Amino acid sequence: MDEKKQDNDYHKKKRIAKKNREVYIFNGIKRVMRELSPGILNKYYERFPYEEAEKIARKVVGRQGIYVSRWQYQKCLEDIDIAYLYTICRCAYRGYDYIECYFKRMMKVVSIWSFYLDNEVRDICIENNLRPVYIDGDNGGHVQSDAGYLYRNGY
Repeated sequence: MDEKKQDNDYHKKKRIAKKNREVYIFNGIKRVMRELSPGILNKYYERFPYEEAEKIARKVVGRQGIYVSRWQYQKCLEDIDIAYLYTICRCAYRGYDYIECYFKRMMKVVSIWSFYLDNEVRDICIENNLRPVYIDGDNGGHVQSDAGYLYRNGY
């Protein structure tokens, strides 16, 4: 019963994260780009260039305990574009001056969403009632096949 509840919670969080990332974020970006003139957006792009956002994103991801050697690192860095575009559009629309702080917050949120949406190993294991076994002992390293786990436990 508890495992079923955990599965339902996981899938519910995944649906919410997917809706937020694919509907809310992109609709917000589209709306702002329609309503604001390109000149206003260009001022914000100049004030907060993408290269600076990339440096900040690497620091934010590192503070969350996700280092270069873990598989989640690349997934988080793929979502820099989403966080950057949303931050620029939102700050330009609202007239915020603290772009860097807003980007840090968005990067944290987007990286959490990427865990729920891009964890293919966990999805496959949940669907097949398997448990992933990681070579380095934590839940962030390379995945060892489940055949070894099943063999060791007499399945």
